[in-house]
Amino acid sequence: MVINSELRKQSKIAYKDQKKLYQVIFGTEYIAEYLAILLVVISIVLAIFIPHEGLFWTSQSEGMNNFHRWLYDLFVLISSSMGIVLYFFLKRKMIQIPVRQQWKLYIQAQANLKKFRIQNAIQHGKKPLLVSCNSEIVAISIIIIILIMNYIFLTPSESSRRGDFWIQTWWPINAFIIGAFYYSLFWLYFRLLSVKDIDRQYRLIVRKEKLIQNKNNNHY
Repeated sequence: MVINSELRKQSKIAYKDQKKLYQVIFGTEYIAEYLAILLVVISIVLAIFIPHEGLFWTSQSEGMNNFHRWLYDLFVLISSSMGIVLYFFLKRKMIQIPVRQQWKLYIQAQANLKKFRIQNAIQHGKKPLLVSCNSEIVAISIIIIILIMNYIFLTPSESSRRGDFWIQTWWPINAFIIGAFYYSLFWLYFRLLSVKDIDRQYRLIVRKEKLIQNKNNNHY
């Protein structure tokens, strides 16, 4: 119960520190929400004024209207480059002392959260997931690739209503789905760029706790 309570506490701290980091870097803690809305609105405006035949299999599928095509193709193009743009943007911002200071707080909070997440899983007799840095990088990368590939290769299936709904339902619903994916991808890319630092700090925390525990055991 103690670990569960601490896990909830650390989740709140990590969330707040991430929002503060967004504020320091981007000037607003709601950057992911604003960016998602902006990109969807741009797609809709382009669809209103510019006819588009589609660049990929999904947007070129039969039954797609101009709104679908712009939403999907722009999503693929922006999502594929978002990580690179974010990487260089963060690299440039890191020369600023306030950003570096808040980055350290963010990394510390995420490392503490990781520690209690792993401890909570072990306490409940479960195998903790994404313990290593490499496993988390692979998992995040796979999720990103799947999200993007859906709108490159996924096409409506005559025998699958769910497949039709996913990409060919009323375009405002698809706009909402695309917006949610933009929001999610921003978080995923941001996490991907911080995974190594978080893992390094997590292992430092574990190492320090083991040293303290060994000293206490030797004392007794």
